[in-house]
Amino acid sequence: MNFPWIYVTTRGIEGDWNGGWTHELELASGLPATGSLLDALDAYPSDGNKLGLLLEDAALYPLRIDLEQKASPRELDQFLLWKLKRFLPFPIEDTEMRHLPLSEPNTYLTFSLPKHWIHKVFEGCSERGKQLGYIGGMFTALLENQGCFRGRRSIALFDEFFAAAALDNKGHFRDYRTRRLPLLSDGSGETIDLDTLIHTDWKPLMDEETEPVFLLDFRGGDTPTHLIWDALGNEGLAVTGARPEGPVLARFQAWMKDGVS
Repeated sequence: MNFPWIYVTTRGIEGDWNGGWTHELELASGLPATGSLLDALDAYPSDGNKLGLLLEDAALYPLRIDLEQKASPRELDQFLLWKLKRFLPFPIEDTEMRHLPLSEPNTYLTFSLPKHWIHKVFEGCSERGKQLGYIGGMFTALLENQGCFRGRRSIALFDEFFAAAALDNKGHFRDYRTRRLPLLSDGSGETIDLDTLIHTDWKPLMDEETEPVFLLDFRGGDTPTHLIWDALGNEGLAVTGARPEGPVLARFQAWMKDGVS
């Protein structure tokens, strides 16, 4: 996937044109309002007419779904959608779902977006002479397109949540989960509770692995990333991965091109 990227976050929208482009957005339930998004794309001075749209992975409602029994390929979508209906904020009739098998029998990872939102975005881009070639999560796009993540567990930090995934040696998902970042009750509402994050959320996952865990930071702004690495090292937890450098979208592009060492 080699085309200009647009990245939508809770802060707004970023593009990779001419060293970096940003635009504020009106957000609705984790997704940008289509009118606000299309207005922003009108202002995006990209070269060419093909774009890829990246979302924070939590915006695709990643869920682990267990079925009581094995479903035939013809019935699988119906069974999964029936299970999803109590978790999604939009009707299952309006759900565009992608599913991937996990390692346990009859267990699936699902990603969902509202069909009407996808349709309006694709239609609006087409009307503006732009071809939208991809819509997906930033972390998931890396996992599925870079071989360095195979046979490993990886953790991605975002501004409000983290995502943890494990792939087997063939690139199939063994595990995938998301959780909001624990915050200290210090009144700021922004300081990460490192003790809870490391001991409660991450250590059980890392103890399962024989290889160092990849840690990727997709947070924006000035963040004390070294504190997290130092705290992990103090606990003897082995992690590897590139430290943040440049805007979030620039980090993604570098990791998509060269992987993570």
